[in-house]
Amino acid sequence: MKNVSKKFLWMYLGVALLAAGTVFAASTDTIRATIPFDFMIGRQMHPAGEYSIRQAGRLDALVLRATDDRLAHAFLTNSARRTTPQEQTKLVFYRYGNRSFLREIWVVGELSGHQLPRSSAEKEATMSSSNRLPDEVVVIAAR
Repeated sequence: MKNVSKKFLWMYLGVALLAAGTVFAASTDTIRATIPFDFMIGRQMHPAGEYSIRQAGRLDALVLRATDDRLAHAFLTNSARRTTPQEQTKLVFYRYGNRSFLREIWVVGELSGHQLPRSSAEKEATMSSSNRLPDEVVVIAAR
């Protein structure tokens, strides 16, 4: 069952990346942020630096890209909703000890955003942390 889920995830990401090529050319909805600390998406560590995030087609897939083009990472998100529009574009990280995980992405004026599912790495960090509740770190981004 686990192998079927992984195969589906890879297939889903492959389709999203193929669709992303045409969407990138037309998209102006890019979020840019300087993240002053290392962070994780899933099990992949990303160094502190300047990043852009774009939606990959109509799917809940996003692509994070370092502004110096040294790395890119496609990942899946869940839809998240708020009752009031966002006052600023922001990235929300959950920090357990010295490990930070990207968890939410919000755009100014929008009611909906993106929420990343908890990864196995984040679950491990939760269990090994003395404080089971994460510190929430917000990084203001630009659109």
